[in-house]
Amino acid sequence: MIGRAGGSRRDVLLIVFSRVFRNFAAGFLNVAVGLYMYTELHYSFPLIGSVFGAASLAAPFLNLVFGLTSDVYGRKKMLVIGNSLLVFSTIMLLLSSSYYLIVLASMLGSFGLAGGTVGGGVGGYVAPMQNALLAEKAPPGERTRYFSLASVAGGVSSSVGAFLTNIPDYRTLFLIGLVISALATVIVLFISESQSRKPAREVFRFRSGRNIAKFSVTGALNGLGQGLVTPYFSVLFKSNYHISNGLIGDIMGAATLVTAFSLYFTPYLTKKLGFVNLISVTRGVSTVLLGLFPFIPGIVLASADYFCFTALRMLSLPAQQSLMMGMVTENERGSATSVNQASRLLPSSAATFIAGYLFADSYELPFLVSVPVNLFNIVFYNLFFRKDERKVEF
Repeated sequence: MIGRAGGSRRDVLLIVFSRVFRNFAAGFLNVAVGLYMYTELHYSFPLIGSVFGAASLAAPFLNLVFGLTSDVYGRKKMLVIGNSLLVFSTIMLLLSSSYYLIVLASMLGSFGLAGGTVGGGVGGYVAPMQNALLAEKAPPGERTRYFSLASVAGGVSSSVGAFLTNIPDYRTLFLIGLVISALATVIVLFISESQSRKPAREVFRFRSGRNIAKFSVTGALNGLGQGLVTPYFSVLFKSNYHISNGLIGDIMGAATLVTAFSLYFTPYLTKKLGFVNLISVTRGVSTVLLGLFPFIPGIVLASADYFCFTALRMLSLPAQQSLMMGMVTENERGSATSVNQASRLLPSSAATFIAGYLFADSYELPFLVSVPVNLFNIVFYNLFFRKDERKVEF
């Protein structure tokens, strides 16, 4: 898949390897932190929602800070700092079970964010630097292939990581997370720095502002729809089906694995269908399956539904990332990704916080609210990008 990478082949591999290690840690931390609060600390749904909500609230701020500064001071430098925050967050989980430290750790590590681990893993604020660096190293006509490669590799590693939740001791899991996230940070040190810099005085000026605004609207709707349900799945499997932590990790790991391998076909499907048609079909079917989830009896059928809607929801992600990188100027790619991430995560944080109370009263209601929001998101993709996609090389 790497193909014609030329002199940037080494950097592409290092970016992918860093994502692999980070997502490996993300695979079990995203599952384990929620279960740790529910089974070990006996937190209620509203209290868990407050932790995940705080993480989602901090994420837009962190995305903006890292994305904007990476275009000015260097994407490699900011990626090292961003990866280091995950290291510090796992240290906090190891040192204390205090509610306030768990909140702080979740904010720095972005635990429980809506969107899963395939797209960027725990700590979504590293996505602006990763995506901008990857787009810089990839030939314009092969960006989708490179983004698919990174997503497949990261998704496979996070799915393997999720299987580690079979380890019953949370302290052991957090220690493994510390070591692996540290390795992800060290790898970044060997990546060559981005040559595309933006003057500091222009940090808040965007030549691609109109296109960034379009992605912000779709990002906001996506965050709102996913924030209502996505962070709670590990807890929902536990509370509704009363299965073991290990089986929950197996289910979520298998779902991530299916999703990761499905991304291999994204470049082919994008060329055959076009980006807008691809996202309309895959996210349309995914939304229907999401709405059906709370009404499906039995863990087998519920797991199958979870596998399908997760894979379909994420299938268009590499193409969406490639389209955005093609529609903004090169020295604004980090900023564009950060604004898009922030616009997604801010509504997600509000939705995640509210959903904790909704789940306490009704298991079905958060899903039923999420469905129309996701459908509106598809409508806006058609309105905004039907014409623009023809001008961009994927």
